[in-house]
Amino acid sequence: MLFKIVFSQIKQKLLVTLMLLIAMIALVSLYVYIKNTSQFTNRSMELIMKDMGHNYNLISKDCKKIDSYLINNNQVYFPISQSDLLLKERKMPSKYYVAMQQERLVVQNTEIILSGIKPLGGNFESPEKRNLLDAVKRNEVRLGADIAKSLNLKTSDTINIEGKTFKVATIIPYNGDIDDYRVWANIEDTWEVLGNKDSINILLAFLCMHGTNLENLLVQQQILLKATTPNLQQIIKMPIAKGRDKARQSTNKTLINLFYIISLITIIVISVTGLYEVHERRREIGIMLSMGTSYLKIIAVFLIRILLLAIIASIIGFFIGSFLSIWITSSFLETNTQNISIIWSDFPTALGLTSLFAIIAQLIPVIKMLSLDPVRILVED
Repeated sequence: MLFKIVFSQIKQKLLVTLMLLIAMIALVSLYVYIKNTSQFTNRSMELIMKDMGHNYNLISKDCKKIDSYLINNNQVYFPISQSDLLLKERKMPSKYYVAMQQERLVVQNTEIILSGIKPLGGNFESPEKRNLLDAVKRNEVRLGADIAKSLNLKTSDTINIEGKTFKVATIIPYNGDIDDYRVWANIEDTWEVLGNKDSINILLAFLCMHGTNLENLLVQQQILLKATTPNLQQIIKMPIAKGRDKARQSTNKTLINLFYIISLITIIVISVTGLYEVHERRREIGIMLSMGTSYLKIIAVFLIRILLLAIIASIIGFFIGSFLSIWITSSFLETNTQNISIIWSDFPTALGLTSLFAIIAQLIPVIKMLSLDPVRILVED
């Protein structure tokens, strides 16, 4: 019976109902589009920060940080097996480990930084999740831009380091920091050249936010590091870590503020439309009340109607917003872990929020309706 009355009222006020439905669809579409785009944009910004390089290094507690900065002969080695303990701790925020042995050497009267590396962590499920440094093949090296220029070397040339000959596989573009003087090699080769087999003097890593802020992240990392490898100390590259944190926080705050605005507009649109309907249907409501229809039944008609519109608007708006985010965002953002696509897990949220705000907004017209006096309405009309 109630649904029959609801559909009857929809037919009677079809134009108003359609306008309300269109407005709700537009708002749901906007919310879904912004939420999806913000999520993908946030991920893209984080990847940009990741491309800036490792933001977290681990060295022996017996090593002075300045010795590691200067890469001098006072660096302290520690077993590469320490990295296994870190890899086993899944809750550790630090990821993308690279074991490295680095020493200053002189080649052809030019000072170089020989850097033997071994990316750790096994296979990654996508290019986005790969390690920040790719492994170097045995007997090959990658040269920093300044070293290549100083030694006048090109790709496929050879370089002799401490009696071992290497083929130049790649020349890395100019970076503007100490990496321009590095000669990257496979750590097995540097162990052969420098000694200290199965030992490293620095472990590179990257701090992943995992949905928290930087302050909480650093506390968690310090606790787990102390429990896992107490003989290591951390060096945090704060500009990169803070930049990634700010990228995430700014996107999240933008989404929250837009959510508030959209929610307010939704409530205003539904409330104004509802008040208009109550005014237009004063006589109809007065007659129903005078015939013994309870306020509860009339309220139920209004709420069922708005809930039906909310469900329809959620479904249509979800697909429109999702397709808009795919169509617009995919042209300038690239993510590989999660393709720019429909996020089905967001549908229940969109449906729940739309229904909730629809009911909240409808309470204002309902309160107005409860104040109506059926006798006065009929006398006035």
